[in-house]
Amino acid sequence: MKQSKRNFGFILFSLIIVCGLGCTKSKIGENTVSQKKIKLGFVLATMNEERYSKDKTYFTEFAANQGVDVEFVSCDGKVDVQTSKVETLLAKKVDAIVIQPVNGEAASSIVQMAKKDNIPVVAYDRIIKNADIDAYVTQDSFKVGVLQAEAAVEATHGKGNYVILMGEAGHSVADEITRGVLSVLAKYPDIKVVVKQNHPNWSSALALATIENTLTRYKNNIQAVLANNDGMALGAVQAIGEQILIGKVFVAGADADLTA
Repeated sequence: MKQSKRNFGFILFSLIIVCGLGCTKSKIGENTVSQKKIKLGFVLATMNEERYSKDKTYFTEFAANQGVDVEFVSCDGKVDVQTSKVETLLAKKVDAIVIQPVNGEAASSIVQMAKKDNIPVVAYDRIIKNADIDAYVTQDSFKVGVLQAEAAVEATHGKGNYVILMGEAGHSVADEITRGVLSVLAKYPDIKVVVKQNHPNWSSALALATIENTLTRYKNNIQAVLANNDGMALGAVQAIGEQILIGKVFVAGADADLTA
């Protein structure tokens, strides 16, 4: 399953939050004097997925159209790298930070750093726990899971063996998508979830291995694979293709990656 359009509402919302920081103009006599131009820090956990390249492009383009400068950084999926890069952004005197945390708990210390400098923080995509964030902007991940499951139920006539490929353990998006999936599947007694497994870094390779092992264990008797993102769904499709089961096993992902 793909989202037909990425929800970029977070861009506008984030910029509105910082609008009071200096994007107004004041008149002195007959002259109009512009205040300091806003500089926004945009921090992504990783660039390993296609969707994040899109997020970077749309965010920076939209900001430029609003006269806002963006300092963009990504963090290789590492907490220490993210902390260091945010420290650098703060040293550069950004006016606000939009951050996709590598780890929702560890990022609370990043928020504390920003707050010491009175810098607003918007959590994007993933919640930052135990932190005084100014806003949290994300998709309705629970609804994504519901839509995945409803499509799978229709395709399999409400029965069969299902696999749920979850993302990073403890990741709020992975947890919510899975919760949405299970809320639907619970209504169908003839559906059995035979595997529900987390995958570090949302790894396509690990998802491939999970499906290979599951197909072997259940002698290819799998009717549906529901993945928390498109990368893992692609791993599943590869494993299914190796067993010449394309078209026989329903596969769903999320994020609207073009390669999926």
